[in-house]
Amino acid sequence: MVCIKSKVFIMSLIIALLITVISIILTNNVLAREGGYDLDFVGEPEYKLIDTVSREGQTIGWSYQIYINIENNGDAQSKETILKITDEDDITLSKTIQLDPGQTENVTFNWSAVSNKDQNIEVSFSPSNLDIDKNQYNTGSTSFTLIIDEKDSSVEENTPGFEFILMFISLLIVTLILKRNKKR
Repeated sequence: MVCIKSKVFIMSLIIALLITVISIILTNNVLAREGGYDLDFVGEPEYKLIDTVSREGQTIGWSYQIYINIENNGDAQSKETILKITDEDDITLSKTIQLDPGQTENVTFNWSAVSNKDQNIEVSFSPSNLDIDKNQYNTGSTSFTLIIDEKDSSVEENTPGFEFILMFISLLIVTLILKRNKKR
């Protein structure tokens, strides 16, 4: 009989513990919104080539504008938030933003590239005040690849290379096959 009572006691304890854990999780999620603001990206980051820098007919640099849309889905004004873009070489640009409830802001960065290699860019946001706990409502990140636009006139004016030779050989083979089939 003692064993049955102890099993009931242990089961009651486990149920009480589960209810407590669930309550804490739900309470923390509500509290984590920090007054009800909820920041998130809108769509994917976009970019546009603005200018190129050339020396002796060769393009040596590119200037882009990067556009990032961020919105506050919550019902309270956000705390000051730092929006950053960072490339693979840890070059970073940042801006501080603050959004009203329901507000969407398009943030523009001017970005320069001196390599013709495509760049992977990380975009992130987090509270500017380091004392604020980071959570799903005030932090986020995404990434995209900035394709370097290499419109170099010397490349565009090149004559066909192996494609022309391949086409000529293909036509020659087809012609020989057709002549051989006519003789039969």
